[in-house]
Amino acid sequence: MTYCCSKCPNNMEEEKCQFEFFYQKTENRNGGVLMIIKEDISIRRVPCKLPNVCVVNIKGEEDFRLIGVHAPDSETWSSDDLSYFLSKKCIVYGDVNVNIMQYGKNAEIFLQWADEQFLAQALPNSSTSFQSDRVIDYAFV
Repeated sequence: MTYCCSKCPNNMEEEKCQFEFFYQKTENRNGGVLMIIKEDISIRRVPCKLPNVCVVNIKGEEDFRLIGVHAPDSETWSSDDLSYFLSKKCIVYGDVNVNIMQYGKNAEIFLQWADEQFLAQALPNSSTSFQSDRVIDYAFV
């Protein structure tokens, strides 16, 4: 993604931009993770070399860590690799490409990892996939 400044994509005028953009590229040519955070929120990026994982610390009434992920089937990292970035107050969200509603082997592995990390699921009440009626996007807190 091209920026005209550290805060704005090149198609926005700098003085009108009220958001900061945090992007982590993917291993292939498509995708990645993009976080768009209002600029008056105190935020600091956490260095992360995992493709498709973007990590930031947010300071406010309560400080917490926000981790955005996209985990396509071809991903070279596992949920265990995310453990390093977890903190006491943390939200992990995104497309984990696991249908935890059907409780297959991948879902069992992912849910066991989340349980071991004391992460609680926040499940959407409708499909999150454009290609099917599956729920593959989640948040864990």
